[in-house]
Amino acid sequence: MGRSLLFSFTTGGTQQDYSDAGKHQHPVEAFLFPLELQFKYCGLHYLPPLYSHAMSVSPDSNINEVKQRAMLHERRVKNIIEDFL
Repeated sequence: MGRSLLFSFTTGGTQQDYSDAGKHQHPVEAFLFPLELQFKYCGLHYLPPLYSHAMSVSPDSNINEVKQRAMLHERRVKNIIEDFL
């Protein structure tokens, strides 16, 4: 395999939204499968995706909780990158 690829992103929906019974009726990985195939076709070492849920800010959300989730996501990304260095 060639270069490693880390696909990192956030969703506005909750973890429940990305379940068989949720709003999207599929887990996040189901939406990523076509991309995974393309990355592998291009010779990239596809690492497991890193994603965080419930990052949307709305009148019903607590901005501080969203910020905490965002900072945790950032730390997780940094830890993975540091493992490669």
